[in-house]
Amino acid sequence: MTKTERKAADLLAQAESDAAAEAVASEAAPAAGGAPVGPTAAIEPGPDEPDAGLTSNDYSVAFSPRQVAVGFAIVAGLVAVVAARRRHRSTPGND
Repeated sequence: MTKTERKAADLLAQAESDAAAEAVASEAAPAAGGAPVGPTAAIEPGPDEPDAGLTSNDYSVAFSPRQVAVGFAIVAGLVAVVAARRRHRSTPGND
């Protein structure tokens, strides 16, 4: 594991623990009147609203920190491959 991968793994672990701590804190301190706190408040339909399922607003926050980290790793890998190919082609005397 490289230094960059270790740093990404550490950041991911910290983000996951922070998210877990937020979830515990939001469950421990319910809003006034017993209303749900956090993202569940927007997802649950009211008594007079039809159950329409998830909307585009719900999908805007649907990425977990792990998914974002994997996406960044893929993009970084592609950039490294392209940079290596360019460096290999542009060296003088390599005709």
